[in-house]
Amino acid sequence: EPTGDSCYCNFCNQIRLSGNEVIDKWLIQVNKSINIAFLDCFEFISYKQFSNINFLAEGGFSKIYKATCIDSIKKEWNSRKQNFHYDNNRDVILKSFNNSANFNFLNELENYLECMKSHYPFSNYKVSNYLCIIQVFQTKNFMIVIEYAKNGDLHKFISKKFYTLSWYEKLRILQDIAYGIKRIHGKQIIHQDLYPSNILVYNKCERSYTKIGDFGI
Repeated sequence: EPTGDSCYCNFCNQIRLSGNEVIDKWLIQVNKSINIAFLDCFEFISYKQFSNINFLAEGGFSKIYKATCIDSIKKEWNSRKQNFHYDNNRDVILKSFNNSANFNFLNELENYLECMKSHYPFSNYKVSNYLCIIQVFQTKNFMIVIEYAKNGDLHKFISKKFYTLSWYEKLRILQDIAYGIKRIHGKQIIHQDLYPSNILVYNKCERSYTKIGDFGI
């Protein structure tokens, strides 16, 4: 089984690039800094791989869409076969920026990655996972692909479950939020836009848990 540098090189050589000099330089630099033990890596994915794209909301600097990625989100690295496994038909969030030509959106990704340093696995962290970058053919705008929260944001979740949430569940939600903020502050980062719409509710094994989203900061 390959180890060390050979394993690392095989991992890096399978990162897909965009053809844009600025984006590709950033992707190569970022993936060299990510430990291959992490299941998450940043790369460029073709816009053709996304279907069922539906508009959800608009903020001051971006638009949010829900979409389905057919088979291009990497799930895990197989160290024995030296290749990736992929998720099929995975629901995701697309975050489109009003003016991505200046590449300011990379700052958001860098804030996210700074919070993720020295933490494994990403999926257990209390921050929404950023998955990859895509570019829309028609507008040439870049988008960030983010994991989808089936239960929506905290405000919608509590409004729906207000009379059925137990005290135990409420305390677990508060614990998740506090842990996420602690980890962010531990990286000398302040969110500055933390409100219920930026706290997302996920579900795993019939338990709800929250993650902090939006690293535009």
